[in-house]
Amino acid sequence: MAFGIDHLTLGHFSPPDFARMAGEAGAATISLFLHPNPSVGGDPANSPLEHLSVRRAAIDAVRAAGVKVAVAEGCRIAPDFSLDEQKRRMETAVDLGAPRLNVLITDPEQARADENFALFAAEAAKAGLELLIEFTPLTEVHDLVAADGWARRHGCGIMFDTLHYERTGGTLDQLAAYVRDRPGMIGYVQVCDGPAGRYGDFKAYAREAVRHRFLPGAGAIPLREILSILPADLITSAETPNAGVYKGEVAPDAHLAATAIAMRALLEASGR
Repeated sequence: MAFGIDHLTLGHFSPPDFARMAGEAGAATISLFLHPNPSVGGDPANSPLEHLSVRRAAIDAVRAAGVKVAVAEGCRIAPDFSLDEQKRRMETAVDLGAPRLNVLITDPEQARADENFALFAAEAAKAGLELLIEFTPLTEVHDLVAADGWARRHGCGIMFDTLHYERTGGTLDQLAAYVRDRPGMIGYVQVCDGPAGRYGDFKAYAREAVRHRFLPGAGAIPLREILSILPADLITSAETPNAGVYKGEVAPDAHLAATAIAMRALLEASGR
């Protein structure tokens, strides 16, 4: 049963170290941040975007670990959008072997964001990169319905994160209807568990999303049911950042091993 582990799981680790450790844990695929994520303690010195030596080390680590970079993360359509900057990110993604980019839209002015996303999508197409829009109340694309609107306008796919779907009030019936009516739109699945229900306090939700996700099977999100609805051929990857790892209370390799065990159990239980 092939599964992935995405970079946010150990977001403060360098791309080469994360690739090596994810491979040792048994992951077939990974995501990599193109530039360190400051919200999870990423170090700018570990940027494959800014430092060619880090990029080369990441490429070597990916090969040695026997994993594939399934998606590159860290692209945003923000108020200060720069197409030249995004082109650099695309070039880095291609060098890392990533076939797709995950994109967050954080510009509140939709007309400007739409215009810039169209420019971004055109350049991505030239580079042979697929695009996925991620929905979360932490950005301007709040839920699956909003993501579908962007995807329809720009001819791209959707990143489906089980935590964000649960926290935005998505139901199994709604998901089944969407998959039936809009086949092929969801292009990738990020899996974690947690308490059931919509988010309440925004700041608490933001903390949960980047530091307090549960391993699959350790919470109340209906993961087996979700995976039984989604197409079986989608890349299914764990995204399980844990505060204990950041505090030094949990060994990172032990956390990845536990993540791998949980993912295998989930995939088996859901018939994948």
